[in-house]
Amino acid sequence: MQFKTFRLLLLLFLCISCSDEDSNPEQPMQAENEINISALPVSSGFNNDIIIIEGENFNEFANEIVIKFSSTQAEILEILASQITVKVPLSLSVGIHTILLEYNEEILTVGEFTILQETELLTASSNGKIYSVGASTGSYDLIGEVDYEFLSFLLAINIIYDGENVYFFDTYGDEINQIIKYNLENESTIVQQLSFPDAVEGS
Repeated sequence: MQFKTFRLLLLLFLCISCSDEDSNPEQPMQAENEINISALPVSSGFNNDIIIIEGENFNEFANEIVIKFSSTQAEILEILASQITVKVPLSLSVGIHTILLEYNEEILTVGEFTILQETELLTASSNGKIYSVGASTGSYDLIGEVDYEFLSFLLAINIIYDGENVYFFDTYGDEINQIIKYNLENESTIVQQLSFPDAVEGS
């Protein structure tokens, strides 16, 4: 009799245990969302350009995201769920740079971006300073300075710079023109006068 009672109690205990397990199944842990990169619509351009990186879940890691072009960190202008707006660093050299997205101790490769050679214009200010100006970015560098009195008498000038000398093409009239070579280091001047006839003989 005691043995039967023990068996009944054991079966009852097992039934209750199984019932508790069924009513409280283990809930699987939800995995944290991850960043997915889908596209880099623009793959070439100039320093200071604004580009967009497309993907998913960017906004969930907005405080952690760092964008780099090779090893140079870029300025992030805006982070949305599906887009990151970035300014291309001004200091990048011409050539191919790998864009990296860093977050949560992970590094993702976004793609490659090519910095193009910018068209540079030369301009002379009224005080004799010669500047190289980037046509696309508007950035400028002072490359030299000429004597103010020398520059002030030039009427219409086009400027070329070869790293040592500044060449001015100056016109005085319809027929008389001159090329002026000005050395920035020793401030020497060489003038070569040119004459362009209205018609070429034999044409």
